[in-house]
Amino acid sequence: MLRRMEKGGLLASKWEKKESGADRRVYTLTKAGVKALQEGLEMVKKRRQLMDNLVQFYDTHFTEKKKGGEK
Repeated sequence: MLRRMEKGGLLASKWEKKESGADRRVYTLTKAGVKALQEGLEMVKKRRQLMDNLVQFYDTHFTEKKKGGEK
């Protein structure tokens, strides 16, 4: 997945040399990666708000009626 993200321009990688142990690849976000992350977060926030609104609607219109003894 990281390689695909790198190929898509969302990440950049470089090898980090270690004095002991194996070398490792280190990934960093590119500007495009940061933008994609921000857009994804905004989409999640909108979906969360939609779900919160749905729950509130359900609670207001259905839960209260059951508490009052109506079915």
